[in-house]
Amino acid sequence: MKYLVVFVLIALSFSCELSDIHQVKIPKNIDYKYHQLGEGEEPKDGNSIGAFIVITSLTGDTLHYVPRYPYFFELGNTLVDSVFMAMKPDDSLSFTMDRKILNDYFEFYQLQESDEGKAVLNIKLTGVYNSEEADSIQKRVLSKREIKEQEALLKYLNEVDINFEVVDGVYRRIEKRNDSTPINYGDEVTIQYVGRFLDGYVFDDTYLKPRPPSFTFGKEYQLIDGLHYGLIGLKEGERLKIILPSRRAFGEEGSVAGIVPPYTTVIFDIHIIKVNKK
Repeated sequence: MKYLVVFVLIALSFSCELSDIHQVKIPKNIDYKYHQLGEGEEPKDGNSIGAFIVITSLTGDTLHYVPRYPYFFELGNTLVDSVFMAMKPDDSLSFTMDRKILNDYFEFYQLQESDEGKAVLNIKLTGVYNSEEADSIQKRVLSKREIKEQEALLKYLNEVDINFEVVDGVYRRIEKRNDSTPINYGDEVTIQYVGRFLDGYVFDDTYLKPRPPSFTFGKEYQLIDGLHYGLIGLKEGERLKIILPSRRAFGEEGSVAGIVPPYTTVIFDIHIIKVNKK
C-alpha cells in the first residue's frame, strides 16, 4: 500500500505549505510538512492526545497503519512527545525523522524490521485531553469497536467462499492434511504463519524473521488463547487458516505493543513445520 492511498484514508490529502503560521518547536534533525491547519491550544506534558497515524518509508511504503483506529498517547518528555506538543487539534502533518526514534516510541512490528535510515510519521491530531477525558473517550471508542468487530466478522464470513469448522469459538479450515501423529499436550511445536486483519493488512509474518517460532503446546503465555484451540488435533506438515475473534485473540486491550488494536478479529495462515513429541 503506497503513501498516497493511506494518506487519503485518514484525510491528510490537502497538502499546502503552512509552516509559517504555527510557531512550531520542532528539533532541527526532524523535517516536517503541513497538510491541514488546525487551531486551539497545543498539548502540554501530562496531557493525552488522540490521533490517527500512518508510518511510511521515504519511498511511501506503509510501515504501520490500522484503518480508522484512533490512538491515544499520554505525553511525556521523549523526542516524539515534543513533536506532538508542537501541534494543535486538527493539524495534519508529516514528520521525517530517524527510524530508530519511531521504533523506540511505538514498537510497531513492520517498523521494527530495521533501525536504519529515516521514516515518515503522518499524523492527524484529533484532540487534546486531560487523563479523565481521555479515559472516557477511549471507553466510548472501545464500545463502538466491539459492535463493529462483530459486524465486520459476520460480513467477512458471508463474503468469503470458505467453509470453516468452529472449535471453541475459533474458525478454522485445514488446507493441507497429513497422516502423522496429532499434536499432544507438552509437544514442542514449530510453526510459520502470517497474521492479518480482516481487510488483509499484515501485522505479523514469521517468514520474514530469522527463524520460525517454537512453543510448548498447551503451555500458558506462549501463544494467544485461540491459536492453541485452533491447533487441537492437527499434525506436523499440515496447513490451516484460523480466524480468531478478539475474545480468542488480543481481547479488549489489544496486543502489548499496540500492533493489534482492541476488539480486532485476526486471521492466521499457519504451516506446522515440526512437532517434537513429548
